[in-house]
Amino acid sequence: MSRLLRHRWLLVLLAILLLANLGLLAVHFLPDRAGAARRSVSDDFYQDLGLTPEQQSAFRSRKDTFMREMRPHWSAIRKAKDSLFARAGDASVDDSALAALTGRIAEMGRQSDERLFRHFRELRKLCTPAQQAAFDTLVPRMVSRAGARGGRPADRRGH
Repeated sequence: MSRLLRHRWLLVLLAILLLANLGLLAVHFLPDRAGAARRSVSDDFYQDLGLTPEQQSAFRSRKDTFMREMRPHWSAIRKAKDSLFARAGDASVDDSALAALTGRIAEMGRQSDERLFRHFRELRKLCTPAQQAAFDTLVPRMVSRAGARGGRPADRRGH
């Protein structure tokens, strides 16, 4: 009898795990209705600046163009970093090779930062003087927050 009881508990446990897995799959693959109501970082940024619909359209257009241009650049930076750290166990990598690799990564990062700076400068030109004052306080906070999270600001959704 205890053997049957043991098997019953095993079946109940298996059923609970199966239901939990099905629930997780449903949550993961079903459309996110609540997510549709969530606002993006871009929308928050636009609202904080008080942009008109025309300004928002111009911002989105420039952002999309910028992201399209920068994705390959950021991908190249990630690949270069992956290549660097893949060599961590390679004893034949001397200091000069390390300096060359990190120098290349630093140069790519410098170019990325300059492009991001120019992008924000162009976006700022679309703002009224009052919006520019808000822009000047919001952008540094956004960029420093992205850096604190360990990533490039535009690697995340929107600005």
